[in-house]
Amino acid sequence: MVRKTHRHTVIDSRAHNGLMTNTDHRLERIQLNIERLHQKTKTYTKTIEIEKIRDPTTKAKFAFNVEMKLMDAEDTKQRENKQITAQDRWNEIVKANTSAAVEVLGYKKSSRRNNEIVQELSKEQKQINSKINATSDPEERKNLRKERNELLTKIHAELTREKTENRKGNQRNRGSQRGL
Repeated sequence: MVRKTHRHTVIDSRAHNGLMTNTDHRLERIQLNIERLHQKTKTYTKTIEIEKIRDPTTKAKFAFNVEMKLMDAEDTKQRENKQITAQDRWNEIVKANTSAAVEVLGYKKSSRRNNEIVQELSKEQKQINSKINATSDPEERKNLRKERNELLTKIHAELTREKTENRKGNQRNRGSQRGL
C-alpha cells in the first residue's frame, strides 16, 4: 500500500486475514525506513546504440554528420566575431558528437519484453493469484497454487528460451561483422 516512488522505504510488510469480515480486503502492517523517504531516486538517461557504429556506412554517415556540425558551429562563431576559448571549442565538439550520434545511431530500444506468450501467461497467473487470496478453503488453495506454479514454470521456460535465441542471434551478428 505504498506508492512506487516510496517502495524502497518498505522494510517489512505483512497481510493479516480478518476473522469476521465479508470482504477480500486484508489488514496490512508495514514497517518503513523513514530515513530513506527523502532520498532521491535514480534518473535513467537514454543510451545511444553504439553497436551500430561498426557498420562502415553508418560510420561514414556519423563522421560526415559530426564534421558538418563542427563546420556550422565555426561559421556561426566567425559571423558573431566572438573570441573562442578552449572550453567553448570542447563543448562544441561534445555537442556535435552527441547530436550526430542521436541522429545517425539512435537510442537503444527498451529492454522490456514484448513477448505475447509471457504476457498472456502472466495475466493468467495474476488471476489465479487473486483467486488464491480470495478463497479460504485450504484444498482449493493448494490446487490453485499448483496451477499457478505450473504457469510460473512455463513463463520462466519461455523467458529462458527467448534469452537463448537472443544470445544465438547476437553471436551470429558478431560473426558476420568480423567477417567470419
